[in-house]
Amino acid sequence: MLSLQDCLDMADLSDAELAAVARHEKIPPIVALELGHHLIQTTAGVETLRQFIHDDILSAQRQNRCRDCQEFSRTLADYNEKHPDDRGAPPHQADRLRELLAIGRSEEIEKVSKGSASRRKFARRDVQEAKDRHDCCACGRASLRLLRLLDPGGGPAS
Repeated sequence: MLSLQDCLDMADLSDAELAAVARHEKIPPIVALELGHHLIQTTAGVETLRQFIHDDILSAQRQNRCRDCQEFSRTLADYNEKHPDDRGAPPHQADRLRELLAIGRSEEIEKVSKGSASRRKFARRDVQEAKDRHDCCACGRASLRLLRLLDPGGGPAS
């Protein structure tokens, strides 16, 4: 007989991803496992699961559950690493970088990349300052801003 963990290993989902599906759809873990496995088979499904995790972050932020917000943010970061897409930079910036790469303009590439890195650095600082003040709402807002900078197309527009 297969255990839930055996099925989870075969489905290529993490525990956190499985929990996100079960929580979002309000279904038992074994059913969530089947749905999650089905979702990661298509590009649209990968995006749907990404949205489930993003919804968890928003819900935790609205309810001032800072630890959950942090946990779900880590889950989203891991998920984005596991299922990358072309949204690592804003669309216009990604197109500009491709164009500059094609013509070999390395000094301009560096300039475009530095702007994003600077904004991410300040967003990370804001998250840490909010954590230090134990201000869950500010931490949530800063975390979401950081997530948008790391994955600009990953969630709904705010």
